Amino acid sequence: MFAPYRQTILDKLKRTAGMEDIEERIVVEGALTPVDIHERYKVLNGAIYGLASHGAFLGAFKPGNRSRQVKGLYLAGGAAHPGPGMPMVMMSGWIAADSLDQDLGGRGMSEAAREAGQRDALRVPLAAE
Repeated sequence: MFAPYRQTILDKLKRTAGMEDIEERIVVEGALTPVDIHERYKVLNGAIYGLASHGAFLGAFKPGNRSRQVKGLYLAGGAAHPGPGMPMVMMSGWIAADSLDQDLGGRGMSEAAREAGQRDALRVPLAAE
């Protein structure tokens, strides 16, 4: 797929961006394909955002933040609950840290912290707004 897609991109740049001579101007070229990502970073099938968060099998079944196989291992990131994207990855780290805290005898996050991520969604607008 790489070579034809590369040509499609170059053709579009020629047509829409007025870069008719783009191919003659390329001095150095590199590519990073899903196969490269898989081999370099050991990410499932080269998925840069972790596991797919849609579909019949993966939508609601992301790995939890506590490893079931290794006691004391906590997972965070795009491939762990709740999923990919910066806000979700940050939340994943937050959930993993909370899980660790609870497992070590802590109380976990406070109710105010738990609600913090929902504050805007639950807030009732003021009459002046």
